[in-house]
This record gives sequence, C-alpha cells and structure tokens, in this order.
Amino acid sequence: MTTFSEQDLVYEVLSMMSRRDSGEAPSSDDYDECARIAESVVDQLNADRVTYIDDIDVIDGSVFLPLARRVACDCVGKFGNSAIQSLLSNTRSSSVDSLQAREEQTLRRIASNNPTYVPLQGGYF
Repeated sequence: MTTFSEQDLVYEVLSMMSRRDSGEAPSSDDYDECARIAESVVDQLNADRVTYIDDIDVIDGSVFLPLARRVACDCVGKFGNSAIQSLLSNTRSSSVDSLQAREEQTLRRIASNNPTYVPLQGGYF
C-alpha cells in the first residue's frame, strides 16, 4: 500500500496549478497557504463523510490524486487567474466547480464499500 504525506499533497497541488516546477521547492508562502487549505479541505471532507483521512501525513495512494485535485479547487482562488487556467488545462476540466464535484464523487466512490453479493446469514444462539 502506497502512502503519501502532506508535503507530497502540497507539492502535487502546486504543480497542478503550475506554481512549482518538478524538482523545485515552492516558496514558503505558497507552501504554507496551500498546506493550510489542504488541512481545511481534509477536515471538511471528513465532516461531510465524503471520505475519511485520519492523518494527513498518511494519505492512501488510492485517494491521493482525487484529493490533490479537490484541494487544488480551493487553492486556485488564492493564486490568481493563471493558476485557474493551469489547473483546468492540466485536469481537462471546463470549470473549477465541475472539477470539485467530480473529485468529491470520485472520493465518495473510493470510500464506499464494494458489495460482496453474499447473502447475509444470521446466527442463532
């Protein structure tokens, strides 16, 4: 099972918005702002029962990219129009709102239980 840290999440979000080049460290202001928003988004997704992430420094690989795209939706407003255009072109989306809804639905689907199609059996004492 692959896991990712909060730093990985922030770096991925900043890369999606073209605020960071590969192998380059982001500015501390960009990093701090994005990390603050990421923690807030994770708390919101947990509270809304979209998905459950216990520790932002241990993010399961199956939810990492949808979570990064969802966090980027909230971050773009802080980084201006060029960040919005970069995010939309990098994710092939028509609007930030549609991207946000799509990624929340993806996170719900990943977090849902897969049906087993096995009949439920009760036990009698």
